[in-house]
Amino acid sequence: MHIREDLVDQERFYIDQLGLDAIGRMGGHGYSTTRNQFDLPIMSHEQWLALEKAREEKADNFAVDRLSKAAADPSALKGWLDAQSILLDLGNISWNIQAIRLLGNFGTSVLCSRAMFQDAGYSHPNFELRMLHINDRLTNSQVSHDLVASFETCRTRP
Repeated sequence: MHIREDLVDQERFYIDQLGLDAIGRMGGHGYSTTRNQFDLPIMSHEQWLALEKAREEKADNFAVDRLSKAAADPSALKGWLDAQSILLDLGNISWNIQAIRLLGNFGTSVLCSRAMFQDAGYSHPNFELRMLHINDRLTNSQVSHDLVASFETCRTRP
């Protein structure tokens, strides 16, 4: 690569990108210039995780709201029946996930092991916690409140 000397800062070895006015081949007959520059701040891993969790929660809230509306409108029979079926399935999922955790990992569940109740480091919050919260919002029963409270208690234990 050859660069005009007046575009190079000889002390820091920086190149004046705007003065260079570079052209790059994009593929086929396409070319690109570097005239329109912008800065794109890079998120930290923690910021990215928080953003992804917020997106998942927003999606969960949207689903809960849609299910609640469909379950409250028996005049639209097909939608109402589908919503009732999904509500039953979510209730079963909440119970089954907790039963699997208790039976398969009894010691870590009873002792509230942090590894069992914390996020696994993926983009979304703990799957079991998500299902428990969704089920709790949809059923709003004492049993669903107790399931969430029990899980949250173990999540926050030192």
